[in-house]
Amino acid sequence: MKNIIGIDISKEYFDACINNKVVRFTNDSNGFTKFIESIPVESHCIMESTSTYCFNLAYFILLYGSISYIVNPLRIKHFVKMSLSKCKTDKQDAIQITKFAEKMFDELSPFKPASKNLEESKQIYNGIDQYIKCKTIFMNQLEAIEHHHFQNKLLIRSLHSSIKRLNKEIKKFESLAEELVKSEHSEMIDNISSIKGIGRKTASLIIAKTNGFSNFENAREVSSYFGCCPRINESGSSVRSRGSISKIGFSKIRSRLYMCVLTAVKYNIKCKELYLRLIVKGKATKVAMLAVANKLILQIFAIAKSGEKYVDCYEKRLAF
Repeated sequence: MKNIIGIDISKEYFDACINNKVVRFTNDSNGFTKFIESIPVESHCIMESTSTYCFNLAYFILLYGSISYIVNPLRIKHFVKMSLSKCKTDKQDAIQITKFAEKMFDELSPFKPASKNLEESKQIYNGIDQYIKCKTIFMNQLEAIEHHHFQNKLLIRSLHSSIKRLNKEIKKFESLAEELVKSEHSEMIDNISSIKGIGRKTASLIIAKTNGFSNFENAREVSSYFGCCPRINESGSSVRSRGSISKIGFSKIRSRLYMCVLTAVKYNIKCKELYLRLIVKGKATKVAMLAVANKLILQIFAIAKSGEKYVDCYEKRLAF
């Protein structure tokens, strides 16, 4: 019988449901050691994905012979709703996570840590996202001031300086992130960027976010992970006439793929054929572009797994 332990983790401490008893430990090396000493080897420890607070514990659990699982918080949230739980505390959350794991264990995938370089590249890409948000704020502020009758020249110079500095930092860290990914997946970057519409920066970003596609068995899983899969909303006689995408995934990658689609429909033969075929059938432009985005994901996954460069006329050789 599997020994399943549900863990509710926060910044300073975590609660673990061990043998139906909830015990609290500090979220540091001392707490990790006491936790490991109190559980059998090869225990199955399940926790929610809570920003960066869960990863040190997940690594520690693996290091000492047990198995860790990091689960999307939405799955556990909906599970708790179905159980009609009226109590919301850290201890109760640990119990609910345990119950969720016992019920859904066969659908859970063990945590597979990425390499040091890929983890660092993820941190850098997350930092770049924040830089871009700051840059957008400064640009909006600058535009608002420049349209005002009275303008503070000192503030305008400061905003221009900040935007220039952020552009420099973004460029520097994009190059650094690409180098970190390239150090382990140089050939994969070259192969993926051979697809018309996919650049090296996008290839590096996708490889970093997917850990080199090591945790994916098919392109549909990748599409779902990025939030590019269609969402169906039907109930009885009520059917929405317009579909949408799930958007449960990485908005940054979706926006990158959208820009890639604009190029792919012009120069990628298979993507262009698909796009024109859907438009001729009367499909909306957004629907056609979503289909092309998924076609690109299909091509990216196939190229990543095959280890070959992409050639339009040889697409049928790839195992989609």
